[in-house]
Amino acid sequence: MTFEEALTWVESTLQSKINKQLTPSEKEILRAAWENETYNTVADNLYLSVGYIKDLASRLWKCLSNLLEAKVTKSNFRYLFLERSTTLNHTLAKIEYSHTYQREDSKGNILIIDQLIDNLDFLSYTLTKEGYKVHCVTDSNLALRTVRNNLPDVILLEINISELVAIDL
Repeated sequence: MTFEEALTWVESTLQSKINKQLTPSEKEILRAAWENETYNTVADNLYLSVGYIKDLASRLWKCLSNLLEAKVTKSNFRYLFLERSTTLNHTLAKIEYSHTYQREDSKGNILIIDQLIDNLDFLSYTLTKEGYKVHCVTDSNLALRTVRNNLPDVILLEINISELVAIDL
């Protein structure tokens, strides 16, 4: 996993889960954590005080810790994402392998997009058993590549129920 991939994941997760966008300063804090740079370097590059950067970083690490359900800090940020990437790639490889033996006379081609591997496993198993050809991805970049290579009949997207509650019908 590269920093750009980790940043894309963080941005999309923050947007989808809590409707938050990263500020340029927060992106710079994440980049510095990835590259093992100090807060002083970030402050110097952005012409801001070190105290402000540390406060901003503290709030950012708390937010990411809540989303990942694991303590995220400047020192473990890169490690957590590299570990997560390895686990994700292994699981996705298992999911893809399970689809290689699908029937040729499938009922339809379904693309499932969700960040939760458990959701992908459950839906993939259920729909494959019913005779559908299923592709699973965890982010928008993979989804776009999949659509370009194999146009689905249906796309199932992750839906955040808390966002639906806020909609006036």
